This record gives sequence, structure tokens and C-alpha cells, in this order.
Amino acid sequence: MRTLVGLSRPEAGEIDHAAATTVYIGHSTALKEDLSAHEALQFLARLHGRDHRADSIDAALQRLQVQQSSRRSVRTLSQGQRRRVALARLALEDQPALWVLDEPFDALDATGMDIVLQLIGGHLLRQGAVVLSSHIPFSLPGTPLLVLDLDARTAHA
Repeated sequence: MRTLVGLSRPEAGEIDHAAATTVYIGHSTALKEDLSAHEALQFLARLHGRDHRADSIDAALQRLQVQQSSRRSVRTLSQGQRRRVALARLALEDQPALWVLDEPFDALDATGMDIVLQLIGGHLLRQGAVVLSSHIPFSLPGTPLLVLDLDARTAHA
């Protein structure tokens, strides 16, 4: 995944990173521990050139159902809350892009997973693309998925 987004070099060949805007959310949440959840998301949005107005950040946190924790320090949040704050960045995206998500369902409950799947579904309807890794099986009704099983080294639809 890191190679796909240009953070590591491929062993062979090359990847053209200029073709599309890429949104990468790694396994680590990349949130600043000393900031509030609201400030941490706002910082990431600003860093990546996205809408970072307070009302947009509040709406994104509300979409991920962590608005009640928005003023709390990231360090005081549970792993699930941290993951939701990091994934709230997806709610700020409104253009087709390539989303590369490393274990986005990690530490999420069923509701959190459903919210993320709704965000992914909406993104696909905008003609966006998603590459994600997951140990948790999932589906998007009405959306064909290409699954690459790294253990079996097979792909299936």
C-alpha cells in the first residue's frame, strides 16, 4: 500500500502517481496526540488541501458519530474513536480520487464499519476508486468487488 501511494519504491517497474488525486489513510491514524479530535482532523484537512472550516470538520465528525468527543484530546480517545476521527477525513472528500485505506475497519464496531462502507459506496458513485486491505469480510450490495487473497494468492470477484 505504501508503494501504491509513493511512500516506498517498487522492486520493479514504476507507478505513475500523477494520474489521480490519492487519499491515503494508513493503519496508524496519523493524529496528533496533543490536539483535540477537531483540531487533529482540521490539521490533516489543511495539510492535504481540503475544506478545513470548523463547520465542515464538525459535519465530518458527526458523520462518523464522534462529534461528542470532538473537543477531547486525541490521547484520551479509545482506538475505535481514533479510527473514526481519522476516517472522518473521507467525509471531507467530494471529488473522484483513489482512496488507499489500510485496515480501515480495525477497531470499529458494526456501526462504524457500516458508516465507512456508506462513505466508500458514495465515493464509488462519484466515480472514485478504492483499494483497501482488510481481515474482516465485507460487501457492498450492488457493487462488484475484486478481492485479492494474499494468503491464497488468488483473485476473485
